[in-house]
Amino acid sequence: MFQVFLTIAVLFLQLQISVSTVQASDRPPQFVMLAFDNCQENQTWKDVSKFLDEMNSIQPDRLRFTFFLSAVGLLADQKKQIYTDPMGRTGKSNINFGGNDLSVLERVSWINKLHSEGNEIASHAVGHFSGKSWSVQQWRHEFKQYSYIVDNIVQIHGWTGAQAKKGTLLFKAKDLKGFRAPYLEGGTAVNQVLTENGFIYDTSDTNQGFDPTTWPKKFSAHQSSEGLWNFGLGFIKLPLTVASKNSSGGPNIRTKTTTTVAAMDYNFCFRQTGDCPVKDPYAAEADKDASEVLQGYLNYFLKNYNGNRAPVHIGHHFFQYRGGAYNRILLKFARAVCSQPEVRCTTYEKLAEFMNESGTAKRNEFQAAKFPKAQPLSIEDLNKLIK
Repeated sequence: MFQVFLTIAVLFLQLQISVSTVQASDRPPQFVMLAFDNCQENQTWKDVSKFLDEMNSIQPDRLRFTFFLSAVGLLADQKKQIYTDPMGRTGKSNINFGGNDLSVLERVSWINKLHSEGNEIASHAVGHFSGKSWSVQQWRHEFKQYSYIVDNIVQIHGWTGAQAKKGTLLFKAKDLKGFRAPYLEGGTAVNQVLTENGFIYDTSDTNQGFDPTTWPKKFSAHQSSEGLWNFGLGFIKLPLTVASKNSSGGPNIRTKTTTTVAAMDYNFCFRQTGDCPVKDPYAAEADKDASEVLQGYLNYFLKNYNGNRAPVHIGHHFFQYRGGAYNRILLKFARAVCSQPEVRCTTYEKLAEFMNESGTAKRNEFQAAKFPKAQPLSIEDLNKLIK
């Protein structure tokens, strides 16, 4: 009798496991897209690489980043005249060039290491200019300059021997599949040029991501199977301490208010300090301010994870705004969420592959949350993992 009872119990457990497995396969994973723009500072390359090594030593492929690389970082200062911008000026950029040869060589080494480990290198154009008013021809020029720099670093710098080997990127410009426009200012002209150059996605649009529970669509002009995916940066609503101008001319007034902000470090710095000046007037409050952002990120994740599983999109920079406070909380966020069941903290290229394989009908089912729900997570569950 006991043996019969035991057999029934085992069969019931197997059935539960089977049902759970089927349900998990029917619902989408929770994609978490964590990306960096510009990618100039070598110390940040080192720090990010160390963090990825730590995360992926615990669980293979636990975390992969997308790096939107500005090509001026691949040009040593003495070679800046190589770059001619779309306005016809040479040697100009809105961000720093690459420093000396040793700095560029170190940067290339970090890029090659992280690329070979499964992280994605994508384009952030060359000189970090606003291209919202550029013509198709100007964007074509910018991408041509980008490709020339990426594909000819060694020749540009005249490196030979060990330097030539160290300075050779392990990929070509044509291998890059994604783009984010500086200042998120792209548009139809750049999308046409992206398609011409074989890109598969753009992350510059701020309209599609305004509702953070939106599953991605392709741009309306690119609906074919080869069309361009629109991965809009997420906007989140959260209580935030913001700095406002004092009408009487005195110091800024800081108040806590509920506001909607694009999930990017610079935008929080701008709101919390008043224009994000180089010298932070509220440096003593930086970590406290960043903790507000962290809770906003966690709630963004939870709303999507417990809801329709729309991808989470967060963008940061290598530059350490407010002494690195925002980048520190980004790593805390990654530690908390990337270990959760059915979460994929991966690259934009992998998200594009998933969207292509899923098809439009399945995408619409995801948007409507027409799938069996998993065990929900709470903010308390995640905050226990914050350290």
